[in-house]
Amino acid sequence: MKRAKRVDRIFDRIVRSLAEGAWLPGSDLPSTRVLAAELKTSLTTVQAALRKAAEQGMLEVRAQQTARVMPEGAAVAIRLLTQAAEASKRRRLAILVPDLFTPLQVTTGPFQWRIAHEIALAATAGGYDSEVVPIPDADQRSLAKRVVRHFDAAFVVGMIPTNIATIFVLSESRFPVVLFNRYVPGLNVPSLNIDEYSAARSLARTLLVQGHRNVSMVISARYGAVLGRRTAAGGWLECLEESEAMATCVMPLAHTQSAPRGLILEKLLALRPRITGLVLGLPTLLHDLAASPQLRDLRIPDDLSLATFGSMHDIPWPSRYPPVTSFEVDWNRAGRCAIEMIDRMLSGDTQPKDIRVPLNIQLTDSIGLPPAVAE
Repeated sequence: MKRAKRVDRIFDRIVRSLAEGAWLPGSDLPSTRVLAAELKTSLTTVQAALRKAAEQGMLEVRAQQTARVMPEGAAVAIRLLTQAAEASKRRRLAILVPDLFTPLQVTTGPFQWRIAHEIALAATAGGYDSEVVPIPDADQRSLAKRVVRHFDAAFVVGMIPTNIATIFVLSESRFPVVLFNRYVPGLNVPSLNIDEYSAARSLARTLLVQGHRNVSMVISARYGAVLGRRTAAGGWLECLEESEAMATCVMPLAHTQSAPRGLILEKLLALRPRITGLVLGLPTLLHDLAASPQLRDLRIPDDLSLATFGSMHDIPWPSRYPPVTSFEVDWNRAGRCAIEMIDRMLSGDTQPKDIRVPLNIQLTDSIGLPPAVAE
């Protein structure tokens, strides 16, 4: 490794000499021994650097003779230096992800993996070098300071309440940072949001138009403090209230933590009068629902209309049931919007407006008429 670095260093010296006109096209370079003495390195290192320059089309290396400058040698050297200067100007973006979701994988955190993947693609297209950086539960101040030293901006995916210390330090440092689908009380940190509020209203209307009057949405209560104001739960309840369907719903909204999710679903399915439309706020809840004994006795959608408030991409579901109605994010647009917000902050706009990316419903046969109407 050390020898490779020495070769690169001597190669850079040769490139600069060619670009500056020290050796003209068609002329011979000094002997390898003279170059080694001038550059204060070994013959072997000089020979390796000359071969590298020859591979780039700048020199002709001849056996038992000194190297000769190719006709386009200076032009190639100038182009290489220009490219190196442009590369050194590339900005660095930290994609901050809670330790909880790392290493990012499609199977364990599909949503977090997908948005981080799209951000990385958009960053590359926008001239950034990006890197996923885990947020630990402990010593977040040190992490934040390291991000400030080594990166130009940060995008935070899946922030949980225990990560707020990191956001506070970055904000205090006036460091450009954008949150994804989160907000921090007391801080004006911009956020790229998925419009779950409007999508939840749309799904509620879809069920109500079908004739459902006893529906329920199950959402996670783990991160409510950082979810913002226009949440899926807010849009769902607001639509039920406007349609005067709230009075007929035995459990319009259910909150669940990660551990007892299966039990919550079983209790919901056992309620009477029976729920006819069930919406799962997290696609991963489908794993628990598929394992529920009550589900095996129900037909979808004849007995129960089912939807999930998220993407079914990479979420397994038993083939005996129809594909589940879900929502899909315009991932490419989300990535581009994120980099647009970062660009604005780096250009001096410290408070760019929040952006909301719409969710597109993917209707399937998992939603139908309620049982009483269907019969």
